[in-house]
Formats: sequence, C-alpha cells, structure tokens
Amino acid sequence: MGLIDLLLLALYISIAVADTCGGANCPSGKCPTCYCGRISNFIDVAAFCAQHSWNQACCKCIVLSESGGNSNAMNYNNNGSTYIGLFQINTVGIM
Repeated sequence: MGLIDLLLLALYISIAVADTCGGANCPSGKCPTCYCGRISNFIDVAAFCAQHSWNQACCKCIVLSESGGNSNAMNYNNNGSTYIGLFQINTVGIM
C-alpha cells in the first residue's frame, strides 16, 4: 500500500467515525444539534424531482448541489441558523 492509499484510508476512517450528526448529515462538523437525525437518507433524486412539475434539470441540479441527495443533510451557519434538507432551507423564521 502506497502513501496515497494510506492517506485515503486514514481520511475515510476519520470521516466514518466522526460524530457530527452522522458525518454526512453535517459535513462542516459544526452543527450543535441534529435536527435531521444521525442517519443519512440518500434518495433517488430523479424519482423525487419527477414527483413535481418543476424543471427536472434544475431540480436535480439544485438537490445534488445543495445536499448531494441526502434528505437529512444540514449545515450550520455562524449566525446560529441551520440549513436543512434536500434544498438546504434555512431555519431562520421557521423554527
């Protein structure tokens, strides 16, 4: 195993054991709470977008860019608000 392989393995292990709302749910590692739980929920983005009359290409692009298709994704902001869900809707004004 080469040095790059060892570094990639170490990175994978550190991500896998990170306790930040499931790792994939809060990639910044700064989420003080786990509104969406600790288990990731990756969905079929094409099937989700097909349920709506939105522009399919735009829907897929937004969902994949914002959450990677993880409906439990969240990101914490320095102002105390949190982005949650497939579209990363901000909690300001809703919670």
